[in-house]
Amino acid sequence: GCQVLSGPFPARTSIDDPIGYASDDSISPHGYDPRLSVALSALAMREIAAKEQGAAEVNESGEDKANDEAVPPVPPLVLAHPNDPIASRACDAIRRHLERVGISVRLRPFDPAEIERVADECAFLYAAMAVWEPAVDARRILGGEMTGGKVNAYLAQALNQLAEAADSTKVRQRLHEIHRLAHDDLTVIPLWQL
Repeated sequence: GCQVLSGPFPARTSIDDPIGYASDDSISPHGYDPRLSVALSALAMREIAAKEQGAAEVNESGEDKANDEAVPPVPPLVLAHPNDPIASRACDAIRRHLERVGISVRLRPFDPAEIERVADECAFLYAAMAVWEPAVDARRILGGEMTGGKVNAYLAQALNQLAEAADSTKVRQRLHEIHRLAHDDLTVIPLWQL
């Protein structure tokens, strides 16, 4: 049952797994591609720097001056995590991997009572979450305090439709739809299942 996940729900570990029904087996976890990570990181840092500088200045030949100048440093992303040894080690490993592709990261440990305040201060929030019943836990995971309720309109609508699902077939369909939307949207970046 220990494996990389493609979505917010536990993957099926056996045919009679009571909670694996929510995970859509046809969705593969996001692949590991360091070269693409470096390219996307450089592009994102350039976009962030351009927004911070305001509108791009254009030189006399009509070319973007930002291409001629060095990109100013972007403040580090804040990765908040519970103040415990396992989360600290996992987040330190995440920080090292992100810094290899050019993304500066600052770790921010927090105590459980601070979660609401910390969620607004950080770019990423590391959380170890137990899912006991996906149909009940979906809103807690995707629309609750971990995401600050910040989900796209499609995911919010799918969560509402899940709450209105009348039978087990509809519940399963809605959960698979939520799995697909969460996978594509990356509001929640699933890491692994233990």
